[in-house]
Amino acid sequence: SNSYMRDQEGLEKYGVAARYKFTDNLAARYRFDHNAVLSQLMPLDVTNTQAPFESLETQTAQIVYDDAQYLAELEYQYRNLDQVQDVANLMPDPTNQIPFKNGVTGKVGYHINDRLLPYIKVQTAMGGKNDYQFGGGVRYEVMQSLFAYLEEMVGPLGDSTYFGFE
Repeated sequence: SNSYMRDQEGLEKYGVAARYKFTDNLAARYRFDHNAVLSQLMPLDVTNTQAPFESLETQTAQIVYDDAQYLAELEYQYRNLDQVQDVANLMPDPTNQIPFKNGVTGKVGYHINDRLLPYIKVQTAMGGKNDYQFGGGVRYEVMQSLFAYLEEMVGPLGDSTYFGFE
């Protein structure tokens, strides 16, 4: 975790990830992330601290197929969110304003060449909420194992644009 980011101050963060390659084209990934307000800042009302949550644990499982021509990804995410009890100590953010327990994402893409991959994507929260987005983007391999992304997603609860490197 980057302790210099203002919105991350006062949080403990850790995670673990694993990847299992079934074949050259098929792999499974798993990731566990834990985020929580530092114990020194609890209870929030006594320390007069605002936070987006008291704790958040996220488990993500993915199945990825990539044969260098077609890409298909299916992702399931489970979130266990422990909300801030007193609204006076709540720092609003998407995690607590649009909470969900179970979410699913699907992504399909086509490799135009070795570096360029346009894709379409859909994601939804399960549980009866009107929380879904659809859209697409492009992934460009800048150098080996460094990718640039430009993605646009739209949905009833808002739109999102992502530009980043992974």
